[in-house]
Amino acid sequence: MGKRVNIGIFIGAEDKDIAAWFNLLTRNKLSHAKWIRALLASYALEKKLAIGTIDQDAANQLNHPDIGKQGDSSRKLRYGWAVRGPNKEFVVGSTINIGLTKDEIFPVLDEIWANGHKRATFIKALIRENLQYADQDIPPKAEDRQAIWAKYLVFANSKPLDRSDSSSKPQSDASERVEPAVDNPQPIQRENPCQKPIEQPGHEATVGSDFQSLPPQPSSSGAETTNTSPKTWNPLLDQI
Repeated sequence: MGKRVNIGIFIGAEDKDIAAWFNLLTRNKLSHAKWIRALLASYALEKKLAIGTIDQDAANQLNHPDIGKQGDSSRKLRYGWAVRGPNKEFVVGSTINIGLTKDEIFPVLDEIWANGHKRATFIKALIRENLQYADQDIPPKAEDRQAIWAKYLVFANSKPLDRSDSSSKPQSDASERVEPAVDNPQPIQRENPCQKPIEQPGHEATVGSDFQSLPPQPSSSGAETTNTSPKTWNPLLDQI
């Protein structure tokens, strides 16, 4: 199971507009958590989000259920998750629980907390900043919420990597290293152990010697020859 952050939003005497907005979402079967998440995303993007319109006169009627009852008016009013109006709506004294489970939004919550703000108070301020007031209730559109969330996902996943540290770069493989260029490269002569020695007249070949560069050897009679190039043996001459 992933991480979950629970935020309790208390509805005080000055928060009737907040209660009216949550009641608007409830009547239209809209998720509280999704719209709070979208509000946080719009704050990160520094953009406005259309979250609907509430009837201010109707919101002013969301009083605590104990107000107006017979008895001691100085007694302490109840508050909590169980405090609701006659139609189960949120009223003064209610506590609205918001459970956020998307990992992408947690950095925004951490930033709010690091700046010294209470999350519930900050969310109330975001609601008032984006909420519209009129003489009738108008629910928000799901398309607006989905659009801002899609933009936020692109923003959250597009942070560039720090490539200033050369140690973070992958090392090249040895097979990919480029040898330095050499002017007029000469072929490397290697002995071939499988090469048969070439016998020449008047010379007994020695294994391992360079047969192409041997100088001509004198004949066995001791007479010097004027032709310094080795004789070429022709088998047809023996038949004459």
